[in-house]
Parts: sequence; C-alpha cells; structure tokens
Amino acid sequence: MRLKIRVAAWERRCTRILWTIVFSFTASLCAGATIGINVAGLSQPNTTAQEPDISGAAGPSSYAEFVNGAFGVFNNSTGVIRSQTTDQTFWQNAGISASALSDGASNPRLIYDPNSARWFATEITNTSSGNKILLAASSSSDPTSTPGSWSAISFPAAQAHNEFSYGDFPTLGLDANGVYIAVDNYNGPPQQGADYNNTSSLFSIPKADLISKTPAITNMTAFYGQNYESLGYILQPVIDFNPIKSKAVVVADNYDPLGAMGAINRFNIIGTTASGATLSSTQTTQLTQYAYPPSPRQPNGSGGFSIKPGISIPDDRYASSAYQIGNLIYTVHTVGLPADAVAPSSCAIQWSVLRLTSEDKTELVQQGMITDSNHDYFNPSISANAAGDVVIGYNRSGPNASDGMILSFVAVGSTSNGTISFGSSVQLSTTTVTGFHNSSGLWGDYSSMSPDPSNPSIFWFAQEIPLASSAGLTTGDTWGTEITEIVVPEPKLFVWILAVVLIAGRRRFCESHRFDSTGIIDAAGAPLTPPGRWIPDTDPESH
Repeated sequence: MRLKIRVAAWERRCTRILWTIVFSFTASLCAGATIGINVAGLSQPNTTAQEPDISGAAGPSSYAEFVNGAFGVFNNSTGVIRSQTTDQTFWQNAGISASALSDGASNPRLIYDPNSARWFATEITNTSSGNKILLAASSSSDPTSTPGSWSAISFPAAQAHNEFSYGDFPTLGLDANGVYIAVDNYNGPPQQGADYNNTSSLFSIPKADLISKTPAITNMTAFYGQNYESLGYILQPVIDFNPIKSKAVVVADNYDPLGAMGAINRFNIIGTTASGATLSSTQTTQLTQYAYPPSPRQPNGSGGFSIKPGISIPDDRYASSAYQIGNLIYTVHTVGLPADAVAPSSCAIQWSVLRLTSEDKTELVQQGMITDSNHDYFNPSISANAAGDVVIGYNRSGPNASDGMILSFVAVGSTSNGTISFGSSVQLSTTTVTGFHNSSGLWGDYSSMSPDPSNPSIFWFAQEIPLASSAGLTTGDTWGTEITEIVVPEPKLFVWILAVVLIAGRRRFCESHRFDSTGIIDAAGAPLTPPGRWIPDTDPESH
C-alpha cells in the first residue's frame, strides 16, 4: 500500500512538472510576433498638416487610415491602397457642408465596430471659437468614401456661451450600446496660444441612432465643463467589442493640482442606450510614479536638455485608445523619468492593466515600463485579445548615432498564469534621418493599434516615421506613416497536442526515473546526489 501511494504521488509530481514545461513553452512561443504587411501609409505630401494625428482600423477586407488632411483605404490582404481623398472631401461626401469646413478640420479618430459592421469617424473643425465635432458612420463594412457611403452629423464641441468654447483633442470610444466622444476645453485653438480652463466635455450617443438610415443626436447626452479634478485629464472612452454591455467605461490621467504624477482615473457612463445618461463616481488607481516627458533625444543633439530644435510630444495624457477585453482594461502612455527629477532626462512608456470587479471596483492587475537609459520611448498605442496577447507599438529614438534615429517598434506580450511577459521588441522601420524637425516641431499626437475583426491573432499598427528632406538624407522635415500587420503566434493547438502526448506518456517517464526527497544513497546510507535530483533509471522493472 505504501508503495502504491508513493508511486501515485510521484506520478502527480511528474504531471505537475510536465504541465510547467508546457506552460513555459507556451509563454516562450507567444512572446514574439510575425510581421505581415508592412507598407507606407499616408504622408505629409498627401496633406498640408504639420503632424499626422494617426488613427486607423481594420475591417473585414480593408484597412482605413485617417490623418490630418487625408483619408485612405488599403486592401488588408495586399497592402495596396484602394482609395484616397482629402478630409474635406470625406466630410462633404458624408453630408457636411463646405462652409462648415472653411477653417479646416483636425484630430481624426477612427474605429471599426464588428458588432454593427459599421465604421465611425470623428474630427473637430478648426473654427477659432465655437468649433464643432464632426461624427460620421459608414453605411456598410466598406470604408471607401463616396457620396452617401458615410453619413455625418455635427454638434458644438463646447458650450457656446462659455468663454472656453473651443473643444480640442477629441477622443473616441464605443461599446455595444453607444459611441462616446470627449474633448478638452480651450478659449481658442491651442496652436494659437489659447488657454485651457481645466475642464473637459463628454458626449454619449446611442449607437442605434447613428447607424439608422438618418443618423441623429436627439438622444445624445452632453456633459459639458467637467472638471479635471473630478474626472481626470484628457478623457479616453474605452473601446469594448463585447456584444453585451451594461455601462460604458472612461479612463483618464489623474489630475493633481499639486503636480504629482502616477495615477489613473476610471468612471462609468450609465444608461447609454437613451438620453439622460449619467456618470458614476470616479475611482483612482495608483501607478508607479513618473514625471513630465521631455523632448525625445536624437543623434543630431536635439532633445533632452538641448536647446537645439527637435520634436515635441504630448504630455503624459492617455493619447491613444484604451481597450477593454472581458473585465480587463489595457492602457498605455508616455511618461518622463526619473520620476523625482525636476528636469527628467528620458521618455518611457508606462502600460497598465486594470480589472473591473463584480462590485465595480478598479484593481491594478499589472503595470510595467518600456525604458532604458540609452533611448527615449514615446507615442505608444496598445491593444489585446481574449487569449491574453498584448501588443504595444511605439517610437524610439536616442542620442547615439548608430541607433538613435526615430524608429518604429512593436512589443508583443503573452499572459501566463495571469502575468504578462513581453519578448524582444521587433523593429518595423528604418531611416537615415538623424535629426527631424519641422515648422511646428510636433510629433504624434498619437499612434494607432487596433485588432483585426476577422482574426484575433492579428493586430494593425499605424505609426509616424520621419522622411528624409530634400536637403539631405540625414535631415528630415516631412512626416510619413507606416502601416504594419502584426501576427501573434498561435501555438495553442500545438501545445495542447504536446500536452496530451506528454501527459499520456507520464507513467513511462515516471517509471524510467527515480526521485527521492532525501537524495540517492548508497548501501552504507551515504548520499550520492543532493536531494531533489532527477536520476535516470537503467532498470525501471526493478521497482
């Protein structure tokens, strides 16, 4: 009896060890990526904008990219561009008058919604006071812009009677019930030196009203003039493709009037299927402390503490989209390090995963930094899937001549036992430009990582890259974009087959090895091996 118990315990230990091998092998396979399509996207020669503000999304057969001044549609099987138009033409095709666009539009956002098989796009008009939010929905899963293929509406970005009647930096999110837009409130265009008043405006629009034959905002709920201290700085409505949803989620950078940095806010929009939506209380989750991000360094000596013209990036706001998968929310933004420095020396990327509990509390699941002392990391975006794959795309630069150029990278992580582990980053772009600077000096303001609606193992990344100027191959004053298909490994089926083979053969494995918790001893009782060692057994039948 004692022998049978001991053999059974030994077999259980073998099984646990084999499962550990399987899970470790799974994690090592998942922590990598294959690059599929990698093509040039829209660029500054297609528009007059000084920075792109990149937004992109994949549909069933197309990838659409929206940048300041231009809208393009690509075949997502070949990467070949199918159509391209100006943003002015895009909005006029959707029903916005030319007079409403007389001052131009900017800050595009774009999402494909697999639940409704519709695309949603937004921009703001650049009217110096009382500007409008433009919102369009496609009539089908084809994003091509032709007259009538999209339908658009517009509404005030801020309260018209308020001095701060300009809405800037729109963000866009959606879920099963609604489409959500937020703006930051100014008293004029920020690029013209306007002031802000520490408030944001948030809009909740039932999705059914937007995908009807005639889009309407009759049931829209507008939350004008929401204080930073109450909700946070730069409200980012979360994208959630779950077909069942009871409330919308919004995240934001926690605003501390004393200047402390290192927390994220989360609140809900309740009752989003009709008018009269309400906001929940705000919950704050502490993250690792950080500082304001400096200008990224380049090999030409710009950035950091240098006064040489280079590029400037947005602050620590959550500039790119946040995604919810199940009850997990994935976020990423640029921060400055060291956290306690008056003048931080480098840019880093902070990512975090939040869990929404059944009691509607926010828990920090995991957080991390992408950083090293020789480089600056900035302009990130993130997405994930239900299998626990997490993909972060970003720019990297630095002072070294060999690898300090502004490049595009992607890092792919996998989740094992609730913990995300990232493999080595993959470089996506190359350049000879060692010093980039244009008239605005702006870079970004955001990049775009989005999931493929047809394959959960595919993600699409659109990022800004420098183009060489006519003055020489090492100087750049013109931006381009790069569209990349990222395929995360799918070892699951292979690993389960491996697991079945290993576990089925565990008895043979166990019988061919002897293990003793006290070590192997000789006839006199002297230890021959340390405790806990694996010893091949040349005569398994002897026991």
